[in-house]
Amino acid sequence: MVKYHYTSEEYIMNQKSKTIMIRDYLEQGFSLSPKEAYKKFGSMRLASIVSDLKKDGYKFSTTFTRSTENPRIKYARYKLEVPEK
Repeated sequence: MVKYHYTSEEYIMNQKSKTIMIRDYLEQGFSLSPKEAYKKFGSMRLASIVSDLKKDGYKFSTTFTRSTENPRIKYARYKLEVPEK
């Protein structure tokens, strides 16, 4: 079994590239849920990435949706707000 050991610098670079990929995806007008972020980008930290992007000045609309499998479960869906011209 091969184990991967990342240096902290490699981990940070990987996180930054995921942030950039997610930002670019949202800038195309798509919305994203945590489950979709995991499937498309391998990111389990969508809320953290959105928080980082908010600190950089991006604005988001967040909607909470109930799961169809279990109505007690709610999850967030993020969409980047495009500034009006």
